[in-house]
Amino acid sequence: MPNSAYTVIGNAQSRAARVLWMLEELGLPYEHVGVKPHASEVNAFNPSGKVPVLLVDGAPVTDSTAINQYLAKFGASFSITGTKPSWPGGKTSSTYQIQINGHPVDLGDNRTPLGTPCFRTALSAGDKSTLALAFFLARLDRDPALKDKVVVLDDPLSSLDEFRRAHTQQLICDLADRAAQVIVLSHDAFFLKRLCDASEGGRVKVMHIVRGKKDNFRLEPWDVHRDCRPDSQQAYFTIQTYLAEGAPEGELRTVAKELRICLEGSLRARFPADFGEQGMVGEFLKKLREAPEGSHLAESVEAEELAELEALNEYAKQFHHPGAPPVTNDDELRTFAERTLAFVHR
Repeated sequence: MPNSAYTVIGNAQSRAARVLWMLEELGLPYEHVGVKPHASEVNAFNPSGKVPVLLVDGAPVTDSTAINQYLAKFGASFSITGTKPSWPGGKTSSTYQIQINGHPVDLGDNRTPLGTPCFRTALSAGDKSTLALAFFLARLDRDPALKDKVVVLDDPLSSLDEFRRAHTQQLICDLADRAAQVIVLSHDAFFLKRLCDASEGGRVKVMHIVRGKKDNFRLEPWDVHRDCRPDSQQAYFTIQTYLAEGAPEGELRTVAKELRICLEGSLRARFPADFGEQGMVGEFLKKLREAPEGSHLAESVEAEELAELEALNEYAKQFHHPGAPPVTNDDELRTFAERTLAFVHR
């Protein structure tokens, strides 16, 4: 074992006692700086002010307690245990085990026999991503220069981490308050929208990559809230924009297809149990016609409203079938667009 210099920062009445006991048992020489949490000697290596801080040759060792705290917040079903220093190739490092259901699992390597539980086989891709993020955040907690640094997070949330969305978002917002700047790269538009909603106005800028001519790519400002709208809301605003500004050349049929989607969204919100998650206007019209007298459906929709819905559906449905005709009459489409929004606003 190389002759490394150990320094333990933290008074003996804190968790530093565990580290002091270990060094005593191993018979290793060390220096003890007995100070309370948040003392200047602690903050110099751990901005969170937590103890203990263990320095090996002047470099702080990763705090397994902080990592496990992050894992617990992420809802992980595992933790790290058995952390101890090692010296591969004479360089100071540390090793650890993964504890799953109370059983420690070694990290393993390429020589680990098939069938032997190890890091590679015991953790899912989502768990590995979570562990890496916990290590990274714990390391940032110890960086005294964090307030002057730009932190880049590349896809911090995988498709396997749906149940970790809320806490991942909270941790990133907290990190943004402590670092000079945080850049989040993600394929998940809804997660990015969540980050925007949780951040104070004016602090967030959202960009996306746009492919131009000859496969040239560029960064452009992006309205993530618009692109995350449900289809029915998107349809509503498309119709509204068309009525206010007209449709781009060749886009009349696109607007016409949005009429039925807008109607479906409105009916689904108004009659969630009767319309159904995957319901269509035609099917709902049949339910309305066959509704017994005195039923909630029969009393909720008057004859005049039923006739208007039938007329709107008759016009709009033709644009959702193969071989649908082109929309050549802007005046006619405008009339049905106005009637659709008027129906939705009832």
